[in-house]
Amino acid sequence: MMFKNLKKAVLISGHLRSFYNAWHKIKEFYGEDTDFYFTVWDHDFINSKNAEYDTEKLKEFLVKEPKVKSLNFISVEDLLNWSNTIKNVDNSIETHYNRFGQIFICYKNVEFSKEHLKNYDLVFRNRLDIYPTLQPHSVDTFNSQLNDLSTLYTVKDFLSFGFFRFGESFFYSSPETYLELFKDLGFKISDILSNPFFKAKEKSLTNHNLWGTVVQFSNIPRVRPSAFGRCRVPI
Repeated sequence: MMFKNLKKAVLISGHLRSFYNAWHKIKEFYGEDTDFYFTVWDHDFINSKNAEYDTEKLKEFLVKEPKVKSLNFISVEDLLNWSNTIKNVDNSIETHYNRFGQIFICYKNVEFSKEHLKNYDLVFRNRLDIYPTLQPHSVDTFNSQLNDLSTLYTVKDFLSFGFFRFGESFFYSSPETYLELFKDLGFKISDILSNPFFKAKEKSLTNHNLWGTVVQFSNIPRVRPSAFGRCRVPI
């Protein structure tokens, strides 16, 4: 078994999307010795009229799952209270949700679970609507990665128009590296926006570009391709 004798924490966060269709695949991939920590938006930002976005249903569903260690909900008010502390932001560009929503909910997931993460060998980030998949050389690649867990492994990273773009829907590392990525996140983004190069490109500093820049401003030695692929379950 690929994950034999490895204790894994999986931090799952974001919108519900197609979670109920993806959940059995997520559990199947990670297998035994896995604990799950959830942080979920308290309503659907993508479609505010989505009557199926039911947080009570999610609570009832996950309370039956013994490997789910926590479930937290956050609101747009939580996001705005945090993002308003970031300095040097041009508020005329676009909403704070589009710019900071994804990285903020991952940050909150870490804040809710960080006291426990040191007890694991590996920490994974997983969005609610995707599950990891094995590739032809996944097992051999992953076994070699176990010798270097200070590296951050992601399914997608590349340069585009001066930005390092980081794939945030699925990545993994040691607990120390994972925590380093989110350490002092608001301060890091303020520091990034105080840099004339990034300030001039602030309109493009969103989503994958923002993630990649935060990685560059963190004490993380390397970013390399994941041993696995990923599959998104349609809504």
